[in-house]
This record gives sequence, C-alpha cells and structure tokens, in this order.
Amino acid sequence: MKRLAPIAGLLIVFLSGCAWGGGRAGRADRFEAALGGAEPPEDFVVALTVLGDPSGAGNRSRPGLRAARYVVEADGVLRAAIGQGVTPSTFPPMTRTLDDGQIRDLWRLASAAAQQPGEVIANPDLFQGGPGSAVLYLSAGGTRRARAVSLGDPAIAGLADELARLAWIRTDGPR
Repeated sequence: MKRLAPIAGLLIVFLSGCAWGGGRAGRADRFEAALGGAEPPEDFVVALTVLGDPSGAGNRSRPGLRAARYVVEADGVLRAAIGQGVTPSTFPPMTRTLDDGQIRDLWRLASAAAQQPGEVIANPDLFQGGPGSAVLYLSAGGTRRARAVSLGDPAIAGLADELARLAWIRTDGPR
C-alpha cells in the first residue's frame, strides 16, 4: 500500500495538469468559435493602434492609414486619438456611442482582421513597429489577443478605414 501512495499522487498531478491544459485549449476554442459567429459576443472589444501611413504622407484619401488609436468597448463606446505619438497604451477620449448595426458591422471586420497573419505579442506597449504596421487587440469568447499586423493586409486596412469613418476622421481640409 505504501508504494501506491506516490503513484496515486503522481496520477493526481498528471490529471490536474491535463485539466489545466484543457482549460487553455477550451478558451482558444471559444475564441475561434466566437470569430466564426455572425453576431458579436457580449465581451467584444476591439482596439487598433495604427502607427502611421507606410508612405509617410499622412494619406488624406485613406484616413485609416493615419497614426491613430481606436478603442471600441463592450458597451459600444468608440474612443479615438489621432496623430503621431499614439501608442497601444494611449487611452483616447470618447468620440461617440455606436449603435447595434454599427457594432455588428465592426464585428465582421474585426473578426476577419483577427484571422489574418500577424505576430502574437504579449505586451503591446513594447511593440516597436514603424509606419505601415499596427497593433490589433481583440476580446471575444472570454479571451483577449494582441497581434502586430500590417496595414498592407486588406482586412486590416479595411478595419482601420471603418474605425476612422466611425470616429468622424475628415478626409478633407487641414489635419
């Protein structure tokens, strides 16, 4: 009997480890399932930090390419800060509250953007990207993910353009 106690202890530790790992896999599965859904989950949050126009021209016809930080909170509040110097830790002021249709449309764009290639980053504040790059943060299905992405990707650029449009970023006149 004394020999079985250590084996039983190891078995308990092993099974606990399997359950722990399964929990992580479960969160990833919920995130992927949420991305495939037509409706935004209750915890849908998207933040996009655009580090600037790849051409350096501050493109007037594509305001989504301008340096900016956009945050859409779970309650539909859109926050936006525009201009050089924004970082993933910039907390923009409230711009407006989006309606349900706008949130659904934004969800479709954000979930498509989240499925594009990008480098997973543990601490977005330490990301050192240049013009043409962005940091995409998405919360869905109980999981949060941050990735470094490229504005050269049409899904990412489309999300940036829509966020700029919703934030009433002008395409004419002085910047």
